[in-house]
Amino acid sequence: MSNVLKIITLTVNRIIKKTFKGLAWILAIFVFLVVLIYILIQVPAVQNFARKKVVSYLEGKIHTRVEIAKLSLDFPKKIVLEGVYFEDQKKDTLLSGNRLEVDIALLKLIKSQVEINYIELKDVNAKINRLGTDTVFNYQYILNAFSSGTKSKTPKDTSGGMQINVDKILLNNIRASFKDDKAAIDFTIRLGKFQTAFKKFDLDKMIFLLPDITLENVIGHMYQNKPLLKPEPVAVVEAQSNEPFKLQLGLENIGIKNIQFDYKNDVSVMAANLLLGELSGKVKSIDLATLNVQLDNIKLHNTNAAILLGKSVQTKIVKEEINKQVAAQANNPWKVYIKTVDLENNTLSFNDDNSPGVSSGIDYKHLKIDSLRLKANGLQVTPTTYAGNITDAGFREQSGFNLKQFKTAFGYNDSGAVMKNLYIKTDRSVIRDNISVSYPSLEAVTKDLGKLYLDANFVKSDLAAKDILIFAPQLRPNLKGNESAIVHVNARVKGYINNLTIPGLEVSGIGNTMISMSGTIKGLPDVKKAVYNFNVGNFQTTKADLNKFLPPGTIPLTVRIPDQMKVSGTFKGLATNFTTDLLVQTNKGNASLAGSLNSNNETYNLKGALNNVDVGYLAKQDTLLGRVTMAFTAKGRGFKPARMNTNATARVRSAFVKGYNYQNLALNASVNRGQTLLDADMADKSLSFHMNGEALVDDKFATNIKLRLLLDSILMKPLGFTANDLRIHGNVIADISTTDLNRPEGVIKVGELVVSNDG
Repeated sequence: MSNVLKIITLTVNRIIKKTFKGLAWILAIFVFLVVLIYILIQVPAVQNFARKKVVSYLEGKIHTRVEIAKLSLDFPKKIVLEGVYFEDQKKDTLLSGNRLEVDIALLKLIKSQVEINYIELKDVNAKINRLGTDTVFNYQYILNAFSSGTKSKTPKDTSGGMQINVDKILLNNIRASFKDDKAAIDFTIRLGKFQTAFKKFDLDKMIFLLPDITLENVIGHMYQNKPLLKPEPVAVVEAQSNEPFKLQLGLENIGIKNIQFDYKNDVSVMAANLLLGELSGKVKSIDLATLNVQLDNIKLHNTNAAILLGKSVQTKIVKEEINKQVAAQANNPWKVYIKTVDLENNTLSFNDDNSPGVSSGIDYKHLKIDSLRLKANGLQVTPTTYAGNITDAGFREQSGFNLKQFKTAFGYNDSGAVMKNLYIKTDRSVIRDNISVSYPSLEAVTKDLGKLYLDANFVKSDLAAKDILIFAPQLRPNLKGNESAIVHVNARVKGYINNLTIPGLEVSGIGNTMISMSGTIKGLPDVKKAVYNFNVGNFQTTKADLNKFLPPGTIPLTVRIPDQMKVSGTFKGLATNFTTDLLVQTNKGNASLAGSLNSNNETYNLKGALNNVDVGYLAKQDTLLGRVTMAFTAKGRGFKPARMNTNATARVRSAFVKGYNYQNLALNASVNRGQTLLDADMADKSLSFHMNGEALVDDKFATNIKLRLLLDSILMKPLGFTANDLRIHGNVIADISTTDLNRPEGVIKVGELVVSNDG
């Protein structure tokens, strides 16, 4: 927006220069003619006679109507013209004015010194135009009338230059228009009041010092019908931006009120509008040669600014050129310091019709910010540093976001950024307290994010889901049903990204999910190589929450998760190499797991337990399986039988299978490169046995199976095998060479078989 305003300002400056060029010629003619007769005119009658002679001379010279109602001269300084009227060749007003007063030291002109102590223009109307097929402006005939008609060689200037000093300037009720059909520019302005005075006016060194400037009640517009910007190579834009400003401007007190200005470009299809309520400030210094701006204070109240970019190829060109100029200026060594900033009740809007509007959330191509306020001090801006203290800020955006209060002491440079005493409050959210980052250089952290140092502390912070959705509407499916939730956060994070310490993290508020934990993370940003050391005090969630948070397909279709879950314990290591001690509590039973697992070298030492876990529910096998209570261990190496060297145990206290609750099963097994030994005992009231066996197991088949089973008793009816009360006792000896179903080999012997009917 600032670059568009800059472009418009430059165009306005060119218009003003052309306008005042014509006015300057007219005024110069007045001064020249009046000086010739000035000494002779001292009494009103003579002055009136002189007035008539001047009017007669001018009309005879330029052949258009000229009026001067009153001419007052106070030798040797003051000249006053009242009731001035100049008509152009089309009998339209060229210049009119109720009062034109100049206080000039005439005698100093002899010494090549122009000393203007006072200039006042009141009720002045100036019209500069070049219409239709005209090739010159409407004031050109006056210049031609006073030119000699022949070109003369300009003599060498031996005077050493003319010294010009200007003091007070007062303009009241000034109207000016500039219309150039050839250049496709239409500019008008109505100025209520402009007042200033110069402490120093040095045209040679381009130094201008003004203690006070007052500008009030201005209405104007500028319409263009040609491209605002033309494409230029980046090198050209860079070169132009590096050209030094040979201007040193000293302002002290600025007072600007009630400004209305419209800009429209039909070719570039863009428009801008400014309704400025009050702009005031105190300037310490402005040195454009060194790009150094020092302001004591700046105040902007009750102001509305808007920019519209329409649909056109030219609009895209304008945006590209502005981006080039912004990038070029960013490379220049600007130094800006503002002691205090006061913005209140301002409105900003931006619409880029080349981009369609979004259905939800904030739309950065269609912004409307109102009630904008900012109170700050010590603002510092350079190409490498941004710093300051924001004591209060806020605004509303049409997306529904309402920043009620924002406070922080901030800083940014090439090696880091910080926000101290951070406080952000919206309608629903509160974020505080400190955050800082540091790094060797931006280039270094771009290559390796692990070199970034982070120190963040958020105390009693509340983040509303509605605010989250404004800036991240893509999360709406994940927050469905929790759109009004408030996320409560207490967090402390410190360290390099590759070596983070989390003294505490507490998050709650979304559905029934909450987490309380601490720990460290080493090795980020490479997630696969990162080493985690977490102490989870409490992590609880629900099936409904997980279904919203997790991406589709995360949970296998063959798995059903419980309605409520709670996890606590520790986890240390990589995702593929860790030690852990976790307890999982759910409404479908509890489970624990402790030990270590290394997927890389396939080693493990684990022990775990299931306490009344509904395995059938979890595995979607409700008709086959039910709740299981057991403990197990596994220690060894290898995941495939042919490479295993493992010992494992299982103690099944109870397991509900196909309608019966089996109890008291003990299993012991060992595997050494496929050679497997198994020992099992069961002491259930309906099934009691002892079994041992061995086999050679590879990745496909089991061979050399030797099995010895002592079946103490099995009651068939309770187990659901028969309708009668049958009891079976016996021994089974099996010697099977292979379990390949295509060529099975083996012998199975059953001995001491006893079948009895207990019924």
